[in-house]
Parts: sequence; C-alpha cells; structure tokens
Amino acid sequence: TTAIDVWSAGCVLAELLLGQPLFPGESGVDQLVEIIKVLGTPTREEIKCMNPNYNEFKFPQIKAHPWHKIFHKRMPPEAVDLVSRLLQYLPG
Repeated sequence: TTAIDVWSAGCVLAELLLGQPLFPGESGVDQLVEIIKVLGTPTREEIKCMNPNYNEFKFPQIKAHPWHKIFHKRMPPEAVDLVSRLLQYLPG
C-alpha cells in the first residue's frame, strides 16, 4: 500500500541520516517495541486501523521520544521534519 511505501521511505531516510537502523528489532514483537519507544504508544484508533485483531491487546503507555533527541543537532531541521512526517502510525 501507499502507507507502507511511505513508512519504508521514512525508515530508509532515517537510517541514512543516522548511519544505523532507527528500529533495530530482532523479531516482530521486538520491532514493535522499538517503534513504540520512538513514536509512543498508538491510540486505540490507530491500533484498530493497523490491525483490527489487536482490539483487546494492551500496549505499554509510553510517550513519544522527541525527534530532535534522536537526531541530535547534527541534522538539518527539514530532514528531521520529513522523517517525522513519513514515520507516523496513520500517515495522512
């Protein structure tokens, strides 16, 4: 889907900027935990849109990690803004 392509582009761009994977998970569940550590816990609506079968699953409540702390000051703010727009649970 287009949303998956947008997400993939965001992951590739983030990895190019950082020089390492943004979400270095070892398994599907570990990958999800790494994503939640960065983006924060998805809302119920976001979870339902991503996978309707997860309607009863309880995710840990974690706040989003600020993008400027992930990329530090070494990145142009426009690049960080682009990554933040590409890597959303439900891209607009």
